[in-house]
Amino acid sequence: RIQLRRVTGSGDIWFAESVIHYGDGTVFYGVSRVEFRDGKMWRETRYYAEPFEPPAWRSGWFTRTEEPVAG
Repeated sequence: RIQLRRVTGSGDIWFAESVIHYGDGTVFYGVSRVEFRDGKMWRETRYYAEPFEPPAWRSGWFTRTEEPVAG
């Protein structure tokens, strides 16, 4: 199951953020970057990552805005 979280962009470059739930309970975050040329999809780049707790040394660099995604 893919849960679309947000779509942002303008012109010829767009981003889609998603949470991917696999049947075995595994959860990944995904980001797709899509470029268009002449009204057609030209290039797509995808990034995937498992949820993780940030290390202690990064604790001053972020503020949690939502609960982590559970499997």
